[in-house]
Amino acid sequence: MEKDFYHKILNQVYGLEISIPSEKERNTIHQIIYEELIFGVFKETSRQSYITIINGLKEKGAEGVIFGCTEIPLLVSSTDVSIATFNTTKIHSQKAVDFALAK
Repeated sequence: MEKDFYHKILNQVYGLEISIPSEKERNTIHQIIYEELIFGVFKETSRQSYITIINGLKEKGAEGVIFGCTEIPLLVSSTDVSIATFNTTKIHSQKAVDFALAK
């Protein structure tokens, strides 16, 4: 999240202002992904942690959140929060299908 992979493109090409969770929140996100989700462990407390982080970003003005790791949508969905979510796994998959079908 700290790298400018998304930041640069989204800001320079689309004029979007990008915010990232605090270092403590990023550590929580990382811990849940690498100690739970990749092992198929889905805890309600972890889901609530993600929702709390997303809601905190919303309170700071975020209008959407990028699920930039393939495991995140396994724990949290767009119906869990009241801002737009962008599931990069779904987006990339759809673009691959569109490309393969020459759309």
